[in-house]
This record gives sequence, structure tokens and C-alpha cells, in this order.
Amino acid sequence: MKNNMKNFLFFLSLIVFSLISVSAPINAAADLTNVTLGVNPLNASSLATWTISFTVPEDTKLGHILISFGGYQPDLDSAELFVSGIPQGTPVVGKSNPSCVFNCDDIRYYYKEPISVKKGTKVTFTLNKVKNSDKVGQTGLNFINVFSSKYPQMTLAYSSGEKLVNLSEALSSPEDEELIPATTTAENIEPVTGIANVKLNELFFQPGAKTTKLDALKDSSKVENLTLDLLGKERVTFNGILDLSKPEAVKFLENLGDFMTFDKLKLEVKQDLMDQFKVPLDITYYDLPYVWDPDILKNGTDTLTKDKMENYHYVIFDNKPQVSFTVKEGGVYQLVPHLEIFITDNQKIQGSKDTATFSGRISDPKAQIAIALNGKELDELNILADPVKGEFSFSLKLLPGTNLIEVKVISELGTLPKITKLVQYLAPEISQPKEQAGISPFNLIALGLAVLAIVFIFAIWRLAKKRK
Repeated sequence: MKNNMKNFLFFLSLIVFSLISVSAPINAAADLTNVTLGVNPLNASSLATWTISFTVPEDTKLGHILISFGGYQPDLDSAELFVSGIPQGTPVVGKSNPSCVFNCDDIRYYYKEPISVKKGTKVTFTLNKVKNSDKVGQTGLNFINVFSSKYPQMTLAYSSGEKLVNLSEALSSPEDEELIPATTTAENIEPVTGIANVKLNELFFQPGAKTTKLDALKDSSKVENLTLDLLGKERVTFNGILDLSKPEAVKFLENLGDFMTFDKLKLEVKQDLMDQFKVPLDITYYDLPYVWDPDILKNGTDTLTKDKMENYHYVIFDNKPQVSFTVKEGGVYQLVPHLEIFITDNQKIQGSKDTATFSGRISDPKAQIAIALNGKELDELNILADPVKGEFSFSLKLLPGTNLIEVKVISELGTLPKITKLVQYLAPEISQPKEQAGISPFNLIALGLAVLAIVFIFAIWRLAKKRK
């Protein structure tokens, strides 16, 4: 049965390899949730059971799954796979691409036609008889990609990033001694000799990628514009001339995953790599879900706009947006949505109407936009951004005096700080109605009393005069 399984897997491997050349670019994806990895035992060179699980966050179509291993990768030649949580599909375990010669083991799980998967579905891959790496250090997952399309279409629905665990020293029991090749003992670890022997992950050599072929270099001491091109994620070009003939340079590229991590919309570069090669990096982000310029979130804390980035460019290539810029120091560079609200600071509005319309735009048109006025959230506004330009508008009924407007955005592509604006509404003054021309009734009464007083005085004067 074991031989039949190997023949079956080899047949499927040939099919996969024949289809790779027509694979389509990978689209943007949301994150898988509850991604876990268990390795038992966690010892180098041991036969172990690997348990990989994740939860599908929303109802989706499932066409195929790719699980790529990272760090010091395990040997899956004798592995047995069991999958739970989803209907039975077609597995390919191990070296699915016959042309790959280094770090080739992965898991691919296919369906003849995409199936429907409900939100909250937990999927578990259990691998028995996995041979752990002979090296002490990190091992685990490079990424998990869940595609909603039938292979070879690469419509990526969900993905997860790197998840690693630490392998400790190999067990010393007699049963495990035979699993440790003599050439990998602690006293006799031989590094890769020469840059031509370094084998990068096969994903860097997808059809159309511009990755530099290390085994084709004519002069490894003068390598100009070394390029690592991972289609669907990022392309990195070392902007200068590198000396890759030195053992320390070879070591960095041999262990590239320890110093550079490619994720959708996010690239991490360790400062150790920058210090080693001492040249700027030109980074290009592929297939952006943005309709205009995003921001760059550096190290998860600093939000940088395009004017703060060297050689920043936003272009449309093959009807898909790309962003490129240059970095000179290590860090995590993630593209996040950019939000603008077109309200000037302490803007003044005057008029008889207390309702005013404001506008803004966001580079992620699928983001949810919430407005609060004077501390009260206005859920009834139901603001939708234009899907092409990201523009939106909203109307508010202002109070006389100072009004506090808060704009919050929820995007699956990154966290944005809220924008706060103050608007002064100068209501028209309430004036008293003008009095009609002429003498008021009060004046008439006063005048009448004055006349009576005069007549009364005059009468007394005449009466006094007659008595004389």
C-alpha cells in the first residue's frame, strides 16, 4: 500500500508541475484565524507528529490548499496525512514540484471542483511519521494559502503567515541514534560551499518572476542588483553591487527566511541583513487592493505617507496597482489604507442652515466608515465609498458654537487612527422686530396726562385770580 501511495503521489506531482507554467497571479486575501501548529516531539532528527489547524473566518469556496514549511524544514518522504473538517480531496505530500532541489517539501490539497465551506469551519491536517530537521533551531510553517479557485487558477481567499517552533537537541536514546546522519552531528556540520549551491524557495521562480539565478552568476564577487521576486507579494532588489563570494554572505542567503519575510502587503527585513550587504533595497508590492496611494506602516507604530518615502511610485501595471519605494534600514514595512477628510482645522460655517455636507476619501473603498458628532455615533449615515475613487460624503446637523467631528475607519487591510476635526457653526443672531413709525400708546398717555395737568393748573390759577 505504501508503494501504491508513492506512485499515486508521483503521478499527481507530474500533473502539478505541468500546470505551474499557466498559474495565475495570486489575489489579495484575508487572514485565516486560530492558526495552530503542534510538533511532538520537538527534537531534531526525531520522527514526529505534526498537527496543523486553522479556522475559516467566513463562508467561502474552497478549491485547493497549499501549506508551505519554513525554517529548518522537515522531511515528508514517509509522512502519512489525515485531514478533518472538510470533505475528502486529493493530497500531494512532499516534493510536489519535480524540478525543485532544495526546501521542496509541502502539502497541497485539491478538489476537482470548488466546494462550499461554512464560516467557522475548523480544518486540521495531521501528519504522522514526519522526520524533523537534523538541525537545532526554528521549524514550522512558512505560510498557508487557501484558494477559492480550481487549480491552476490562483484566486487566494485566505492566508496565514509564518508560524515557527523551536527544535531542541536530538534524543540520545538508542532507538533515535540511527535517525541522525553522521554528517549532521554537532561536531561535523558543513555549511553550503559557494553561492551557486544555495537553492532559494521555488516560489521565487514562478513563471514571470525576475529572481536572480544564483547558479548562473558569472562572477559572484560582483553581483549587481540581486533580485528576489515573489509574485503576488513583493519584489526586492539590492540596489548596488554585492560580494557573494564570501562565506558570511552565502550564509545569509542560505538562511534567507531568518532575515527576510514576504507577506501580502507586508515585508520584514532584519537589520542584520542590511548591515551585511550595506546597500539600499528597492521594494515593489504587487496586486494592491487600493484605488490610490496607501500609507506605509513601519514596525507597526509609525505611519509614513508617500512624501516621506524615497523613490515612492504608485503605478498601474497590467491593470493592477503596484507601489514601490526604497528603504535603507531594516524593519517591517506594511501597506495600510490612507484616509483624508476635507475639513480645515477649526473651520467656520455661517448661514441660516445648520446642516453642512463634508467629504473625504480612502484608498480602501471596501472599508467601513463611521462618523461621530459631539461624542454621539451616527449609525444611520451608512456611508459608502466610491469603489473606483474611494471618495465619500456625509451631511451633519451642527449645533451653534463648536462641533467635534470624529471619523473612524475599519479596514481588513490595516488599522487606521481616527481623524478629529473641529467645526465652528456661527448661527445668525436673533434681532428684535423694528417698531412702527409714529407715537406709541405710552407716549400718548403721557402726553394726555401732561395736558390735563396743564389744564388743572391753569384752572386753579384763574380761580385764584377771581377771588382777588
